[in-house]
Amino acid sequence: MMGLPNESTPGASSARILVVDDEPQIRKFIDISLRSQGYATLLAGTGREGLTLLASKGADLVVLDLGLPDMDGKDVLKELRQWSRVPVIVLTVRSGEDERWPCWTQGPTTT
Repeated sequence: MMGLPNESTPGASSARILVVDDEPQIRKFIDISLRSQGYATLLAGTGREGLTLLASKGADLVVLDLGLPDMDGKDVLKELRQWSRVPVIVLTVRSGEDERWPCWTQGPTTT
């Protein structure tokens, strides 16, 4: 995660990363991994919760699962792109390019 400041970077404040994933084990793993590197985290288990957290608390980066229980991750990305240019890393077990390609067209995103 080069380019994002963290507590080990002299004079830098901690970057805030929003993790949106419905699997508690994955959220916990990512949360522990990021916090151990000095990043602040926000955790959401649904797309709506993630959008609400991003709007209310902000984030420097979003880690977004495509398979969410309340809305498809592609729809979360489409909605957040209406009002935010935050970088997004997409997590997915979907293997088809037709599933991943629409995400790439939603602005600055890493898959």
